[in-house]
Amino acid sequence: MSAPIVEPDFPDAELVAMALLDDLGWTCTALPDPEEWPALFPIIAVNRIGGGVTRDGVTDRALVAIVTVADTRPAAWATARNVRKRVMDAGRTVVGEILIDCTDEETGTVADPNLSSDNRFIEMTFWLSFRMQ
Repeated sequence: MSAPIVEPDFPDAELVAMALLDDLGWTCTALPDPEEWPALFPIIAVNRIGGGVTRDGVTDRALVAIVTVADTRPAAWATARNVRKRVMDAGRTVVGEILIDCTDEETGTVADPNLSSDNRFIEMTFWLSFRMQ
């Protein structure tokens, strides 16, 4: 019996983004229980929220939402600025064994609407583009 043919596939955008950012904070795709947060700050949550493969089938353009959370509002904003810079500089770079073709900012850093002046959730969205690997 011959070995199955393994077709190349597009990278998992969430895993690539987490690897790209993991030295900036605790990365995840789902926020942990709030009781655990103090031991993990800053927290960087990554979720693919849209996108898809281009018409020619060559590139996957993933729309990725990233939220930073920290113990103070200034710390959350500082982490968000570092995340933004890292993502915006990530085009034509390799993360692990994955090449990120390009990145674009969809929505810049914004504080999650909240009545508290100490809002510690900063959101942003980016396009990450990959070819099959």
